[in-house]
Formats: sequence, structure tokens, C-alpha cells
Amino acid sequence: MHRLTYLFVLLAICFLAIGMPYIQEGTGGRGWPTVDGKILHSSVVSNTSNPLPFTTQILYQYKIGETIFHGDRIGPEPSQFADRAGAQALVAEFPVGATVKVFYHPKSPERSLLRPAFPARLIWFMVLSGTLFAAAIVLGLRSRRQA
Repeated sequence: MHRLTYLFVLLAICFLAIGMPYIQEGTGGRGWPTVDGKILHSSVVSNTSNPLPFTTQILYQYKIGETIFHGDRIGPEPSQFADRAGAQALVAEFPVGATVKVFYHPKSPERSLLRPAFPARLIWFMVLSGTLFAAAIVLGLRSRRQA
């Protein structure tokens, strides 16, 4: 088989391996149990060395049984923005003191999200993986015909 076929398959598997945990946590989180939590801190942080220089720092607390947990994840992917306005809009949705619905992992309750969802930024991982697999199949079929 053509070496390029193996390379495409390997790259596709790598892209899937990178994106799959985020996808599983985001989509699986919708079925997680929920509990009320409270926003402790909510602010915009800038880092000009990053291509998406504005992030949010939103910290919340929630209680399961007698144990208090702390979380900082809104969704399955980081909350990064190209402009301050986008980050400020997210922070405005989670003001300090607000009560929020916290989705927590049933087997690891320290893992939590406020917005479980399919990570939109990772769609390109799936598209690229599918394209690489398709290219590998085409190359594999071509090399078989030539042999």
C-alpha cells in the first residue's frame, strides 16, 4: 500500500484522538446529574501573546452531599475570544453571586461544566479526520488497481 495512505490514516487517528475527549465530555455532559452552584468570581483575562487574547475566569462552587467542589469550566473547550467584547458578554452571563446549574460527572463529581455542548471549534477536527480517511481509502484503492 502507498506510504501516503498510512500517513493519512495516522493523521486522521491523531486528530480524532485529540478531539474525542472534548466531544465526549461536552455531549456526555448533557446527561450528567445537575446541582445548583454559585458563581464566586467572574472576570476577563487578557494575554496578548495568544492568538485569541481574551479568556474568561469564571469560578463557581457546588455541593454534592456534604462535599463542596469548585469548578472553572463553562463548556468542554476553553472560553477564548478574539475581542474583549465577546469575553465580557460571557462574564456578564455569570455575575458573582448568581445561582447556576452545574452539570457534574457522576463518577468523578470534581469534573463539572456549566454548559455541556458539542464543542463547535472541534468540528474542523472531525471534518479533517473524515477527509484524511477518505483520501486514504482513495489512495489505497488506487494502489491496489495499479498492482
